[in-house]
Amino acid sequence: MANNFGIRNRRLPALLLTLLLVFSFSAYFIPATAQPVTKESLVNIGPVWIKVTVTLPTELVATNEYQVPVTILITEVEGAGLKVFYLKGLRITIGDTSTLEVVPDSPYSLSPGRPVSLTVKLTPRFFASQMVPGDIKDTTIKIDLSYYFEMNDGSPPSMGFYSAFTSIPVRVIAPRTYVYVEPYLKTDYDPFYIVRFYVDIWVKGEGFIENAQAEISGAPVQCYLLTTGKMNVEEKRTLEFLMNVSKLGPFARSQYSVTVKVTAVTPWGYTYSYSFPLNLVIKPVRETKVNLPSTVVANTYVPVSFTLNPRSTRTSRQQ
Repeated sequence: MANNFGIRNRRLPALLLTLLLVFSFSAYFIPATAQPVTKESLVNIGPVWIKVTVTLPTELVATNEYQVPVTILITEVEGAGLKVFYLKGLRITIGDTSTLEVVPDSPYSLSPGRPVSLTVKLTPRFFASQMVPGDIKDTTIKIDLSYYFEMNDGSPPSMGFYSAFTSIPVRVIAPRTYVYVEPYLKTDYDPFYIVRFYVDIWVKGEGFIENAQAEISGAPVQCYLLTTGKMNVEEKRTLEFLMNVSKLGPFARSQYSVTVKVTAVTPWGYTYSYSFPLNLVIKPVRETKVNLPSTVVANTYVPVSFTLNPRSTRTSRQQ
């Protein structure tokens, strides 16, 4: 009993360490949901003081669209008084390359104490362009106001851009979305000579793809281009192309240099591309062979065998 108790005591630290590692890895692989944060800025444009409030997530996932509310309020006007103040639009910049201009149908007229609110839509193609699946990018968001105002003292009007937020940290995440493709071919000879091209497409990992398309070139199929539409993870689609050799008649060639091209697009614009070339050999005319016995007896049944090349799925016999 004492020995068994000692063995259990020695195993206990190892067991606790194993459980700790399991929980650590589990916590690591659980995706964290970043909560939106609200930022406020008080800016001075000439004699006008403006309060700008924006609410946005600290993480942008490249399969989602985000609605970012922005509120603008004139809090104070210095000098001879404000004649007019117009908000012409917003300019959103992520990093150094992606810039989005938000221009309303007509400028917003601002007056002290009366806030103006508008919503900016951030799409994956804007904030995650040029990212590959699995990428994580830490960057910043900059928000500029486009304005126009006049004062009552007769001074010249002023217009331009002013940076309300010059550096809001944000993390952009491109999900690990992977697209797999498998083409194959099937030929039927009976009752018609038909070649079918199949393309299996499936998605693994995270997120989804907006669309996948397969294109056949070099062979007279009935439809050259087929698409899948949106496909989620663990979803699979099969695209089928039909080439009826029997109906081609004299237009059928003996060989075709065929290319199967498949492309798939993620929500943020990353494109998977696959190309499969093949040499397709066609026998436009069947060869028929008849096997008869060399000696027959009058008024008796005679076995006759027909053979088709290419083979038929059915065999015809007569006795």
